[in-house]
Amino acid sequence: AQPYYAQVMQLDPNNVQVLRQMSAIYRLGAQWQKMGETLTRALDVAVANDDKKVILCDLGDLLEKHMNQADQGITFYRRALDVDPLYLPGLEALERIYDERGNHADLVQILTSKVRALTDTDQIAQHKMRLGGLYETALGDFERGGKVYREVLELDGSNIFALRGLERIYQALQAWPDMVDILERQLDVVETERDLKAVFPEKDWIRRHLQLVHFGREHCPARGHDPATCPICSWAGAKQASSRSSAAGAAARPARSRARGRSRP
Repeated sequence: AQPYYAQVMQLDPNNVQVLRQMSAIYRLGAQWQKMGETLTRALDVAVANDDKKVILCDLGDLLEKHMNQADQGITFYRRALDVDPLYLPGLEALERIYDERGNHADLVQILTSKVRALTDTDQIAQHKMRLGGLYETALGDFERGGKVYREVLELDGSNIFALRGLERIYQALQAWPDMVDILERQLDVVETERDLKAVFPEKDWIRRHLQLVHFGREHCPARGHDPATCPICSWAGAKQASSRSSAAGAAARPARSRARGRSRP
């Protein structure tokens, strides 16, 4: 493939796609210097923002992971976000680096942007929970932490972790009326949580909670619900009907026995 792309480059030296393909070949061969030179050339001739942000992230990855220049890598990741502030590969790279370095202020900024870039409700709630935890514990900003926890509850009113986060924050702020309200809301979900923890290991509970929320939205919604097509409700209904039938049969047997006894001479 490399000789073919080299011939194409002779005919069209500013072909961005070919330059990116050449850099991918150099990556496979661990030819980091040539990869960097090729990506830099591709960036110089790139016009479309979609090309620029990908090339900038590739350069950031090269510098950070293969050339021992993490700070330079951060610069290129940030340049990619200048092109597209919601570009997930750039956001996730910076999220990882700031998390490893314990740079909480910058991590909060990146996670805030990442939440705007996400489309899946469960992932949004999960990242907002992380944001709330950072505001609460790392930055000591209880007002913002409480705001984020409340946003999680707007997405999932039974999220026990958001409820407990608000409990801690209201206690720290001595907002007693709000704390009483949160404690009452926790009572609505605590029995379910206790039952789940008895079945699943606690380390898996967050994942199981999100799975249950997703199942409810997909198959068992509050509005327009059809019990006949719901995997849980149809099973529970059939089981309940079977139990009623068995109970009715058990009640009928003594009655038939008494009737036979009365009919004997």
